[in-house]
Amino acid sequence: MQKSWLIGLLLVSALSAARLELTAGTAYTYTAAGEITRVVNAGAELADVTQTAANKLRILPRKIGSAVIYYWTDKQEVLLVHIAGKKTLPPVVRAAPQNNGKYELYFKFDPANNTPVNQRLFIQSLEYGFLTNNGLRIDLLTRYKQNAVSAGEDTGQIEKASVRLSRNGNYLQAGDAVVRYSELTLPYLEMQGLTGHYRRGSLLLDGFAGRRPGNYWGQAVAENYILAKDREVSVGGGRLTWLARDDLALAYTLGSRTADRDNLVGSYSVQGGELNYRRGAYQVNTGLAASVQDKRNASAYRGEVNYDVEDYGWSIAYRDVAPEFRSLADYFDYGGLQGWSLYGRANPLRALSLSGSYENYRQRFDRREISNPDYSVERMRLRLGLDKLLFFRPAFLYHANYREAYRSSGLTAQLYEIELLRRRLWAYTDLSSWRYASPYAEYATHSTLSGLNYRRGWFNGKAEYVQEKYRFVFGGTAYDTEGWNLIANFGEFNLYRQVKLTVSLWQQSRRNDLDTLDKNRSSLRVRLGQTVGSLYWYLNGVAAQENSLFYEYEGEYDRSGYFYHAELVQSEISGGLVYRF
Repeated sequence: MQKSWLIGLLLVSALSAARLELTAGTAYTYTAAGEITRVVNAGAELADVTQTAANKLRILPRKIGSAVIYYWTDKQEVLLVHIAGKKTLPPVVRAAPQNNGKYELYFKFDPANNTPVNQRLFIQSLEYGFLTNNGLRIDLLTRYKQNAVSAGEDTGQIEKASVRLSRNGNYLQAGDAVVRYSELTLPYLEMQGLTGHYRRGSLLLDGFAGRRPGNYWGQAVAENYILAKDREVSVGGGRLTWLARDDLALAYTLGSRTADRDNLVGSYSVQGGELNYRRGAYQVNTGLAASVQDKRNASAYRGEVNYDVEDYGWSIAYRDVAPEFRSLADYFDYGGLQGWSLYGRANPLRALSLSGSYENYRQRFDRREISNPDYSVERMRLRLGLDKLLFFRPAFLYHANYREAYRSSGLTAQLYEIELLRRRLWAYTDLSSWRYASPYAEYATHSTLSGLNYRRGWFNGKAEYVQEKYRFVFGGTAYDTEGWNLIANFGEFNLYRQVKLTVSLWQQSRRNDLDTLDKNRSSLRVRLGQTVGSLYWYLNGVAAQENSLFYEYEGEYDRSGYFYHAELVQSEISGGLVYRF
């Protein structure tokens, strides 16, 4: 029963994931709905991901493909990134000095936080690397965290630690690590133990052995999802790659997971082979894998063909993964999926871009593990972008999803950077309309966000009007919610001895036409920071007040009347320092 619930939850997460269509080499800033507490990039070979603010991620796509990014706000979120590009970017090479290090200190106090966790938070981390006389590079990392695990109980532990020895591209690492081999066998795995890489001529050998995170340290305070029954898990394996030619590579992977009988996922082994071939603008990737669990064999196949030139590109992939197949992965895999997907993009004109994706597959389930019936899925996504058309930038997106008797489709239009007053005042609007149909209900949602953005000197302000409509197509309840967002950034100012001050204010107001919601929220953020040689220090102050007036119901239909709530929901004082040496 627990496993059925978990698989169902992961499937729902995948269906509701946000999607981005990006171009290799062009950075993009993604804004989440809330403060991001943790980020996991499961497509590091395709894109670089950096958290630049509490709720912002900077994504730099490096080559074409589909990357998956996991992040946590008050819940786990999934971001699917489809990358097209004019050309594959070379890997980033950072020439490290012989000796370098970084010490970071961070603290946060927020008594208004409604949970004991993160009310008082203290983190220290130290990174140090040096080069020995014989050319051996040694890198050390440790991270200590003090946090609450329950009301009135604080715990301090080493959350992360590792030491890495490397020379001429070969390395051996002990401690925390992330292992990624291939989509079928090992797409992403966090572990604690030994990892290594060794190259001799055209042969590459990778290996890993250890346990899941939290088994050695950090279980009480680490921000991970490991359940109590999933602690004593050992993992191990390796990959052998033969670079037959510059354009042809063959690889074989073998791995295993060992756990107690009452473990949620259990013990199993997996092995697989891959072939990667490139010829001109074409690239072919194929993989075949098999897993064994409780004497049950299951197979998986994946084939993909990519074509990429400066102005055009496409990718077609086919997967056939048995429902019983298991990969060594921390996150959901393609178990039970059988079907294909197509992605294409074109830039026929300098100011015009077209992109789209289409998926058609069947989701199957292991009848001994979960009773859900198999179902078919068909998805389509089309995007038209126009760059600087006259004096604004329009973009249009159409999305459709069909799953047996369930259907959804929608249209999103964006008109932004509409220049009203040269270099001072811009207008923008986002329109979204969606329709959902199932055997139980059919309803539609419509949303509008329109705003003005004024920028002059140190001031940057936004005024946004928000309206959301929800209605059942064939009668029933319908309601509208509307309100305003007022956002003001007062710039950065130099105070005494180059101490920098930044101030921002955010005001939100919402009300619906049934008079059951009247909500106002105000937030003020102040930041101080200063760089002194190799040291940078900063202090943040955030105060958020929420006033809400809404109906609370007693019984099945009776409305007892208005209840007024006024509370301080955030009173954060945080800060820290970064010292590089």
